[in-house]
Amino acid sequence: MDVKANSRHYDRRRHARVVKDIFAVYATEEPFLEGLLTTENVSGSGILFRSQEALPVGSLMNLNIHLPDQMNPIPCEGRVVRAETVKNDPSSFNIGVSFTRIADADKKQLLRNLLTQDDLYLFI
Repeated sequence: MDVKANSRHYDRRRHARVVKDIFAVYATEEPFLEGLLTTENVSGSGILFRSQEALPVGSLMNLNIHLPDQMNPIPCEGRVVRAETVKNDPSSFNIGVSFTRIADADKKQLLRNLLTQDDLYLFI
C-alpha cells in the first residue's frame, strides 16, 4: 500500500524550508499591488510571507530579494500558490509563492545564503 497515494495531504516540496527574515520588494499585476515584504520562510523553490492583502491564488508576482550582505538583489518571478487567513489574526494572510523564474546562479546564491552554519541544526 502506498501511504503517500492514500494520504489526504503530504509534503510535495523539493527544497527544505528555512525560517528566515529576508526582505523583498514585490509587484503584482492583477490586482496591482507593490510593496516591501519580509519572509516567514524561504526555500529554493519559493517563499512564504504575511500580508494584509489577500492575493488571489494564481497571481503573478515580480520580486527583488535582498539578501543580507549582498549589494544586488535577486530578481525573480513567482506565482501565488497559497493564500490563507492567519489563525490568530483574521486581518492577515499567509501568502505562499512558488518561483516560476529565477536564474540558476541566483538560486544557488539564495540557497548558499539560507544554509549558513547557524541553520545546520535544522538538518541534524
